[in-house]
Order: sequence, then C-alpha cells, then structure tokens
Amino acid sequence: MSNDFPNSLICATIQGWLRGRDSQDNVIYQPHPELDAWLSRIDVLVMSLEDVLGDKEQLTHFLTSARLGVETLGPQGCLIYYDGQTIHVPVEPAEEVDPTGAGDIFAAAFFIQYHRTRDFIRAAQFANACASMSVGRVGVEGSPSLAEVERRVLEMYHPAEHL
Repeated sequence: MSNDFPNSLICATIQGWLRGRDSQDNVIYQPHPELDAWLSRIDVLVMSLEDVLGDKEQLTHFLTSARLGVETLGPQGCLIYYDGQTIHVPVEPAEEVDPTGAGDIFAAAFFIQYHRTRDFIRAAQFANACASMSVGRVGVEGSPSLAEVERRVLEMYHPAEHL
C-alpha cells in the first residue's frame, strides 16, 4: 500500500493555529509554537490581516513561508505571494448584504480551483467571484452555483468573451 497522495495539495487557513485559551478559558490570539515548522509543508495558505490582529510583518512572514500564500482583502480582492513576488488580483466590488462566511467561501473556492488548474491567477479570480457574490446574499443562499460563478468570472475578468 502506497503512502503517497498523487496530485494532492496541502491547503490551509491559519486561524486554528493562531488561537489558544487563557486561564478563564477565553479564546485568545496565541500562535502555536510549532507553526513555523508546519508552514513550510503547506502548498497553499489563505489568510487575512485580521487573522494576525493587523500585524503586517507577521502576515507577510506566514504567507511567504508557505509555497503559495494568499491574503484576502475583502472588496479589494486578494494578494498572491509566490516565489518572491506579490501579485494583486482585484475584484469588482459587490453590494454587501451579509459578509459572513465570505473568507471561508473564498478559501474553499481558491483551493478547489487551484487544485483543478494549478493556475493561481485563475484560482484567485474564481475565488474573488465566489466571495463577491456571497456577500450580496444572506446565509446559506450566499453560496453561489458554479454556473453563476463562471458567469461572474467572465464578466469581471474577460468581458470580451462574455459578449
């Protein structure tokens, strides 16, 4: 029996590794002591500045420790950290009704599309479209269908092909 997983990726969001509990059992910001060792094993890491309480230096350290880092920027899209480069992938702003879950939707969409294509720009465009559509809806309805997302990607990033 083989122990490898062909064509697989290790993808992660970072929140769980940045939380601990204080003596009163409150959840607090507390990076796991072995986080740096784990990050080098991650193929794709998605996080936001909010995850590190606004510490841009720590955010950059974490994102550049993984093979591919993605910083979510909400209505400004995302930043891709790859091979010493930082690439901004903008998003067309959407009317915000309920932002709950948009970051999770972005991360899942990015992971899926990157696994399918191994193209981080296309994955970012796809994830941006998913997240921008999700904020315009409430609750479970916030998750758009694949057809809706594909249409939105064409509208935002390839308008000539949409005609």
